[in-house]
Amino acid sequence: MTEEMDCRYSIEHLWVRCHGTDVEIGVTNFGQRQMIRVNGVELPQVGKELNRGEILCVLHAMKAAVELPSPVSGTVTEVNRQLLERPWRVNSDPYGSGWLVRMRMRNPAELDDLLDEDTYNAKFPWSEWQSRLLSKYRPPSN
Repeated sequence: MTEEMDCRYSIEHLWVRCHGTDVEIGVTNFGQRQMIRVNGVELPQVGKELNRGEILCVLHAMKAAVELPSPVSGTVTEVNRQLLERPWRVNSDPYGSGWLVRMRMRNPAELDDLLDEDTYNAKFPWSEWQSRLLSKYRPPSN
């Protein structure tokens, strides 16, 4: 079983790991590989109310800033402040220490609109290949 299997996925390459009405959100392996190297993050304030599709956070990579839309509606309960000093964790451990935010969902039914792992991998076939490749390689942590 891969660490991604308990997640749901957005077409914007975000994963959502559900714990009741609380969720943890991060960037998929496929998504982080498209950015090559994340070198900065802008995270929302704890307590911020977001509707699905509103800007959740911004990742800065090389010569681009990528605005990531929230895959679910809810209230931000925690942000990964470690990313402010170590944004590269989005690349080196996207399903672990590279998580972005935790939220309390307002409408759990929105999870039904997200993709399961098999559907995500079928829609983006390179994501499955990259997941297998990355599971064999973990850059050294600093």
